[in-house]
Amino acid sequence: MFCIDIDISGRKAAEEEARYLAFYDTLTELPNRRLLVDRLQQVLASSSRTGMASAVLFVDLDQFKTLNDTRGHEVGDMLLTDVARRLKSHVRELDTVARLGGDEFVVLLQNEGDSAQAATAQAGRIALKILQSLREPYDIGPCRHQCSISIGAVVLDDPSRSPHDYLRMADLAMYQAKA
Repeated sequence: MFCIDIDISGRKAAEEEARYLAFYDTLTELPNRRLLVDRLQQVLASSSRTGMASAVLFVDLDQFKTLNDTRGHEVGDMLLTDVARRLKSHVRELDTVARLGGDEFVVLLQNEGDSAQAATAQAGRIALKILQSLREPYDIGPCRHQCSISIGAVVLDDPSRSPHDYLRMADLAMYQAKA
């Protein structure tokens, strides 16, 4: 009898790493845009079946570029990692916190109420908690930094809209909040 033994553990590990890199941000270990859009599609499908309303919060760190330019990218990366940790601490396990890139984060709040009004009120309460938390000072490397934050919110109330539509609407709401 002839037996061939081939170790494929290296290939399996490489496949697993490629899959991770396709769906997660390597700095913060949060879902990236691709995974967020997939989860938004799932939530929209679920909402049309259950009647439960969900919401999206678009979070932007004001003046992040200035911090990166004056203190360096390493300090900026530490701030982004800290922001990700604080964001995750204010949501439930079924919610999603994602990093879109740069200093932009999205929080997908699932099943926030049985009406758009209930979801709006709950999203507002959570956005306020997030705002207060993210405004607290950060001890990052050799400096202490305080951020101003802009948050835009939109309720997922029309399952015929696409995830990209909702992200665009939340981004627009964030820019209105910033103004």
